[in-house]
Amino acid sequence: MVNNTSLNEKFLPALQSVCPELQHIAYFADDGDILWKSPEWRDDFTGHILQKILDSKPVPETLRVDKSHVTLVAAPQQTKGSIALLGLVSSDPIDASARGKMQSTIDLVFQSNQVINEYVDEISQQEAEINDLAHELAGRYEELNLVYSSESNSVLPSHGRNALEEIVSNAVSFLDVDAATLLFPEKGLELTELQNPDHAGKLAVLLEKLGTTIFDYIQRHQGAIVANDKRDFQSLGINLDMKCKLIIQPLLNFDQNTIGMLALINYGNHEDFSNSDRNLCGVLSSKATSIVLQNFDPLTGLENATSFDVVLQEAFRLTRKNMETHAVAKINVDRLAVVNDLGGLSFGDELLRKIAQILTHSTRSKDTVARLAGDSFGLLLRNCTLNQAKLILEKIGKEVAKIELRVDKHIIDSTISAGLGPLNADVNNVSSIYSNLESALAEAKAHGRDNIVAYEVDDEYLLARKEQLKWVSITQTALHENRFEVYGQPIVSLGEPDSVPHYEVLVRMLGDSGELIPPNQFIPVAENYFLMSQIDRWVINRSFKLLSDHLADQDNQPISISVNLSGQSIVEHDLFGYIKERFQHYNLPPDLVRFEITESAAIANLADAQSFINRITRMGCQFALDDFGSGYSSFNYLKNLHVDYLKIDGSFVRQIVNDPVSSSMVSAINEVGHAMNIKTIAEFVETQSIINALSDLNVDFGQGYAFAKPIPLIECLHLDDETVK
Repeated sequence: MVNNTSLNEKFLPALQSVCPELQHIAYFADDGDILWKSPEWRDDFTGHILQKILDSKPVPETLRVDKSHVTLVAAPQQTKGSIALLGLVSSDPIDASARGKMQSTIDLVFQSNQVINEYVDEISQQEAEINDLAHELAGRYEELNLVYSSESNSVLPSHGRNALEEIVSNAVSFLDVDAATLLFPEKGLELTELQNPDHAGKLAVLLEKLGTTIFDYIQRHQGAIVANDKRDFQSLGINLDMKCKLIIQPLLNFDQNTIGMLALINYGNHEDFSNSDRNLCGVLSSKATSIVLQNFDPLTGLENATSFDVVLQEAFRLTRKNMETHAVAKINVDRLAVVNDLGGLSFGDELLRKIAQILTHSTRSKDTVARLAGDSFGLLLRNCTLNQAKLILEKIGKEVAKIELRVDKHIIDSTISAGLGPLNADVNNVSSIYSNLESALAEAKAHGRDNIVAYEVDDEYLLARKEQLKWVSITQTALHENRFEVYGQPIVSLGEPDSVPHYEVLVRMLGDSGELIPPNQFIPVAENYFLMSQIDRWVINRSFKLLSDHLADQDNQPISISVNLSGQSIVEHDLFGYIKERFQHYNLPPDLVRFEITESAAIANLADAQSFINRITRMGCQFALDDFGSGYSSFNYLKNLHVDYLKIDGSFVRQIVNDPVSSSMVSAINEVGHAMNIKTIAEFVETQSIINALSDLNVDFGQGYAFAKPIPLIECLHLDDETVK
């Protein structure tokens, strides 16, 4: 029934103004239903009038229902219904005047009937549109419920797998479908929810189709699929023996490539999926896409470091609450860089994918596997002791060792190293868990890799490693806050005095309160954790700045300096460019700067060292090989390194007076150096007797406390703080 106040408010008063005796109006459809009636219409009229209308062929213009009621009927053949106008008249016979008025009313009804029909039809259409809109709004409300449920009610809204499982579960619950599944075929990720476990067999068959034919189809078309009958499936190139209905929404990455899909499935005689169902599926797929892109590693399909951190945080919270004990592991792929160098990055990526599959298949569904960085993975093994976890990791290690990597008919061994630690009520926080894992993993690598080390609180080595990690943080903070200073120690000629004084630049760290921290506390840590190149660049820039300030005063005599470089720095291909740019920036003559590198670092990076030394000497700088004699086959390597100075290792120089072997070593190094036109410098010259012994051997230069202790380079260059600023 049309229930619109516009008919009562506009049409009824207009009709009654021309025919005031009318009191009741009703609009009948062809089947006898009342589509609309005026407020005064009495239900007991309907039966009498309707029967009169339906029994009369053709419909009369006037009908007498009883002694006091007269019905006026207008029913043109082309209209969809009839207008029934009921007027109340006297029980006395109707006179001519009354009949005339009645006839006028009939004429009016006939004239207006078509307009009324069109008007009522329009109102009916509007009402249908309003109903459709209400239905759509109900769908939107359902969408909001889905979004709210997927975001606000989740225990771990940022944890990837948990959030995806909730989306699949909500799809089944809110949309009342038989099954929902989220598939990422290339990543081996599949999450499914069933209302009826009896449908598991049917779903397995369908999932096989989804993972191949249908996924290929949406990869090409990147649009939603709605399949409600056999013909729809055939259009997708799929033949199914079962009766089912299907909605699929693709999941697209930032490059608009299809990375997965969300499917809603109904079996049997369910109603067809509608556009509203497709929209709701789209809401869920958008949320799932966002979760995947934020929480999953694109290469392996595992959860990423961000998601793993959330898992650990929640596990840590529940551990305190429930007194549970878990095991956490950090796994490192040994020598992945070598694999990449030999076979290419795609070769290394394939290895990582295979290891990810082994980790997934070797753990339980309640455990969490994540890729933390390029060559490392994380494991959370719930309700698991360290001994149990170590057995699991040993099994994983054996499986990884079975991976065959062949490059040019050569087989490369695949191994992993792992650090293992507890997650229980005794752990202070999640940061300490990561710290423990790093310490254990570092020890595993230090013992030759292909090892598993469990963190134990009373392990002296691990405690020392933890102390190193503390110094990593201190060193990084000092770099960030510019809390370093350069000192200078003179290198003195043992023969005729140098025309240009020379100083070796030595770096010191300043503590939080300005105290001086010696290099033996932070340099080893910086070397182990790859911070030396940052320190080297800081020293280069600072010492160049001070030397430039010194030369700016024309009254100052020229002074030259030696700057130490680490093995980490010389392998950086842009270091030479940085040094060249600093020379230009400070307008320094290159012949006033000498660079030093230790013998062990040069031998370990021989090709890089040769290339760097050649380029730096062509620019006009000199080069010295530090700690010479401390390594093996020193003389053999020396002919491949074109250096200007050899710094004789201080362990020999200290014993030159009392130890004939040390004296012979110093003499041999000095003679070989001179034979190759290389000048020699003795380190750790601490007494006058050592100076005398070195002079007797014709060593060229000496450096040590016998001449001077290191002092701030500012003082060596006769600068004050204000000048430097």
